[in-house]
Amino acid sequence: MIFIVDDDSAIRESLRFLLSCEGLEAQSFASANALLDTGTIGAGDCVITDIHLPGMDGLALLRTIRARGLKIPVIVMTGWPNSLVRQRAHEMGATLFLEKPLKDAEILAAVKNCLSAD
Repeated sequence: MIFIVDDDSAIRESLRFLLSCEGLEAQSFASANALLDTGTIGAGDCVITDIHLPGMDGLALLRTIRARGLKIPVIVMTGWPNSLVRQRAHEMGATLFLEKPLKDAEILAAVKNCLSAD
């Protein structure tokens, strides 16, 4: 399962649609807490998260996923990139750091590479 976390509904739904067109199963969430509340993240999954989210931000979500011992791929994305945030994401175990606007081919390749690495 691919979990998409972004507070922008248009981005969430366009990513979910893009992935589903490629035969990939995806669910979308408006916040990190909404995803974590499901309790369904596990081995074989992939998370795509924005940095700027209401409540818990994307880096805190990444930290929580790693604190739970999950080694799943986490793709961090942002429309406001800077080198410090990129460095922190990588230090915390992000698989990839992508800048918005995302290109369809870029995100599809990233997700497929993450899923095939498991």
